Amino acid sequence: MTPFPMPSIPSFIARPEWGASIRGMSGLWLMAWAGLLFCLADALVKAAGTQVPVMQVVWLRGLVGALLSLALTRAKGISPWGRNRPLLLVRGCIGFTAMCAIFYALVHLPLGEATVLFHLNPLFVALLAVPLLGEALTRRKLLGVGLGLVGAALVAKPALLFGTGQPLDGLGVAAMLCGASLAGVVFVLLRKLGATEHPLVSAYYLCWVTTLGAAPFALSGWVAPDVVGWLVLIGIGVLTQAGQTLMSLAFARDEAGRVSIVGYTQIVFAAILGWMLFG
Repeated sequence: MTPFPMPSIPSFIARPEWGASIRGMSGLWLMAWAGLLFCLADALVKAAGTQVPVMQVVWLRGLVGALLSLALTRAKGISPWGRNRPLLLVRGCIGFTAMCAIFYALVHLPLGEATVLFHLNPLFVALLAVPLLGEALTRRKLLGVGLGLVGAALVAKPALLFGTGQPLDGLGVAAMLCGASLAGVVFVLLRKLGATEHPLVSAYYLCWVTTLGAAPFALSGWVAPDVVGWLVLIGIGVLTQAGQTLMSLAFARDEAGRVSIVGYTQIVFAAILGWMLFG
């Protein structure tokens, strides 16, 4: 891992040179920051799922993200449609399917257990990166995946493994495993797209595909949220959009297998937030 002095969150946000700080970060640090943002968003998804249907959360996440991506690409003078459009469209469709499965699981599983199951994805990344990206499957990567899984289980102590507490929702577990495997595919695609596409373009495709795909389900069973609910839903869109952008940058700058393993830092954040917010 290339060492990089990680700036404090307040100064990182407040300083006008934050863009330069991001440009100087390694892919591993970028993934760590993305993990924190995703974890905060996951907590909001779990909270929102108690008030509105899951597909409504997915749709609003896509809509907010699409608007943000479009505004940022225009501000930077970048075409939001990219160069490798077929692969970008595949990335968007797989990402949308993964998001539906993951959001469902987050609502129906404890936050810690859901995050542990999601972080099986580095195994899929490490295996897929060999034929698709030509990356070597080294012993260090396999060891990192194995230690990450063990550490994740020890931190979150899921009832599925430790035999304590109530049994997990079977459909929720299946949904998260499906989402984790699809996320692994997305991570490999992000590594491949990083050679030609700006991270904002990749995020834009995910968002507009999600907006169109979720619209029929969300609008047909619409439940009007209250003021706090709207703030939570908008917050999900903003946090996940920022996390997606950082994650796309991370996979563009370092090997997919290495970057995905750093995503295990999200386990620590999830364990803390799950204890603080959901008991």
